[in-house]
Amino acid sequence: MKKTIFIALLFGTGLQIFAQNCGSYFTQKQGTVLLFTNYDKNNKVESYSETKLNKIEPSQVDITVRELDKKKIQQSEIKATVTCNGGNMIFDMKGQIGKQAAGFPDATISGDNLEYPSTMTVGLALKDCYVKIGSPQIPFSLEMQITDRKITAIEKITTAAGTFECYKITYSVTTKMMMDIKMTGIQWYSTKLGVIKTQSFDNAGQLVTVNQLEAIN
Repeated sequence: MKKTIFIALLFGTGLQIFAQNCGSYFTQKQGTVLLFTNYDKNNKVESYSETKLNKIEPSQVDITVRELDKKKIQQSEIKATVTCNGGNMIFDMKGQIGKQAAGFPDATISGDNLEYPSTMTVGLALKDCYVKIGSPQIPFSLEMQITDRKITAIEKITTAAGTFECYKITYSVTTKMMMDIKMTGIQWYSTKLGVIKTQSFDNAGQLVTVNQLEAIN
C-alpha cells in the first residue's frame, strides 16, 4: 500500500523538475533540495518529501525523491532522470522510475509519459496520462489514469518558501487496484519551480490531502 501511495504522490505532484532548454523551468543550482509537507484534511502533518537536483544537463536532470514519515524517517526513495524534449518536461513512468516506485524490479510497466509544456496559457488542455504496473509478485495490477488536465487560471500562491505566480491546473485521477478509486485535484504550477501546491479531493469533492513547498535549500 505504501508503494501505491508513493506512486500516487509522484503523479499528484508531477515531480519538481527542471532543464535549461525547457522555457524558464531551470532557475536552481545543482544540489538544490526542495522540501515539501503533506497535510491531511484537518491541516495536520502526515508526511514530508524531498526532491534533490543531483545533476543538471542541457536536456535532462537527475533527481532523487525521498518520502519521509511525520517523524522524518525515510520510507521510500526514487532516483530518476527527467528529460526535456521539444520544450516539454517528460517524466517517464514506464522505465526504472516506475519500477522503483512499485518496489518490484521485475515489474512490467506500460502507458504514457507525464508531460508539462514550456508554453502555458489559461484554457489550455494538457495531455492525459495512463500507466499500468504489474508483477509476478502481486496477484493484481495497478492502473492509474490522469484525465481532464486543464489550465484554468493564473494565481499567486504563498507558502513558507515564498510567494509564487502559478498556473492553476485541474485534473481527475482514477486508480484501479482491485477496486476503482476516483479523485480530483488542483495543482499550482510555477514555470520556474514546478508544482508549488497540490490539493486532492475525494469523489464527493471533499478535501483529502494538501502537498506544498515549504523550503528551498
